[in-house]
Amino acid sequence: MSPVSWMIAAFAVFMACVCLFAYVQIERNAHQARQRRMPQEPERACNAKR
Repeated sequence: MSPVSWMIAAFAVFMACVCLFAYVQIERNAHQARQRRMPQEPERACNAKR
């Protein structure tokens, strides 16, 4: 492969990593938002047993 092909391949891998990182952050934020909206009673009940 020529150096230009390696640069294109490296850029494609880098962009795939950026997209994966963005996806993980969006899902993490959505999960935290769902956790905040849920009532906290079951969590407190679990902590009280310890």
